[in-house]
Amino acid sequence: MHFSDRLAAVIKAKNSCLMLGLDPNWEKIKELRITSDELRVKADLQQKADIFERFCIDMTNACAEKVCGIKIQMGYFEALGSVGVKAVENIIAYTRLNHPELIIMMDAKRGDIGSTSEAYAQAFLGAESPLAGDCVTVAPYMGSDSIVPFDMLAEKLGKGVFVLAKTSNPSSEQVQDIVVSNGDTIAERWSMGLADLGGKYKSPNQKYSHYGAVVGATHPEELPKFRNILKSCWMLCPGVGAQGGKIEDVLAIRDEDGLGVLIPVSRSVLYASSGEDYLTAAQAEIENLWAAQKL
Repeated sequence: MHFSDRLAAVIKAKNSCLMLGLDPNWEKIKELRITSDELRVKADLQQKADIFERFCIDMTNACAEKVCGIKIQMGYFEALGSVGVKAVENIIAYTRLNHPELIIMMDAKRGDIGSTSEAYAQAFLGAESPLAGDCVTVAPYMGSDSIVPFDMLAEKLGKGVFVLAKTSNPSSEQVQDIVVSNGDTIAERWSMGLADLGGKYKSPNQKYSHYGAVVGATHPEELPKFRNILKSCWMLCPGVGAQGGKIEDVLAIRDEDGLGVLIPVSRSVLYASSGEDYLTAAQAEIENLWAAQKL
């Protein structure tokens, strides 16, 4: 099945363009009532990885009915070394078995060239990799060489590729807002090229392709502009909640069918409470967000 068809189907079935961001921050997690007092003081890497895995699986179970997918932030797990990577493999396997409808996004932001880029593509999209999701985030600033290997696998395997365009962090302007010779910014120029690819790889059943662009909700004045450029691309709009982005700004650029955008939510849900009710609080927060965006 074309990636875009599968994504559209789960968004319509759940009436949700929300993605649960799995960002297990140890400093925040150790305050929750899920570890012993000893572990809250000190834990080895394996203990941390086990807790990350349990925490993320519990959160996925708590929120699965109200989200279209999960977004796994690789950095938190890679910081633990091999045991952290194994925890990701376990989370993916658990989700595939228990919530097969959910889209799994690997938020890896890889960007390299040649055989290295091919290896990253195989790791995060390949049919044989236990780290493979349904889509992956890619950094494009080494040129199209850093995207092509992901594109080839995405087309072959029905996966998706989300390319960084205008990111949510404040310092994104240092590079992405540089104006080039014709008056476009670098972010706009990249997006125009991505739009061309999106038009090439559209699903035959609807207007979106297996390509997406990452455009931060923290730039509300720019969201309509990028939506106009990226007509055939999904837009992943991080920054709603803790970073100050507003959900209504993102919802304003989705299409009449409720498609075209994805809204990742993480900290406001994962750490809605630091008490024993942290899962109940997470469910309440995801319910509120779902109610705010449902058609």
